[in-house]
Amino acid sequence: MGNELLVNGIAATLDKKWSIYPIYKEDIPQGFCRPCFYIRSFEPTHKEGLHFKAVRTYQFVIHFFPERGDNKGREHCRAVNDILYDILEYLPLSNGMLRRGSQMKGAITEDCVLQFHVRGVLQYDRYYEHEKMHNFDIDLETTPWKKKKTLRARNK
Repeated sequence: MGNELLVNGIAATLDKKWSIYPIYKEDIPQGFCRPCFYIRSFEPTHKEGLHFKAVRTYQFVIHFFPERGDNKGREHCRAVNDILYDILEYLPLSNGMLRRGSQMKGAITEDCVLQFHVRGVLQYDRYYEHEKMHNFDIDLETTPWKKKKTLRARNK
């Protein structure tokens, strides 16, 4: 659920900036066309919080494959890297909300591919199905000579 929201939001952000480049999510086909983006998520973590709150952290790697694998391709990767820092500061979810992108870093591999890492955190409320309490009546009697109250509960 949260993974798809973030992946679709990242893809929409990339598409807004680079609409002519194809964007692949989770699977990249053999013989893909360059330049393109590839979004991969890995190692989500889950942590329970207080008062039915939970936090999930998602790590993403955005690969950018430039058209060329030479120095021009490296320059293109550096330019894309600088832009990714700016546009992924806030990760838009596909439902319209924003989440802060953190722990961003970019690296260009030897085969001229940009690997940009970003982390997204989602906090949400957890709801559990519990058996509801049954209705009950309270009969309250007082006796005038003892000045004492007795309480009887009946479950319906």
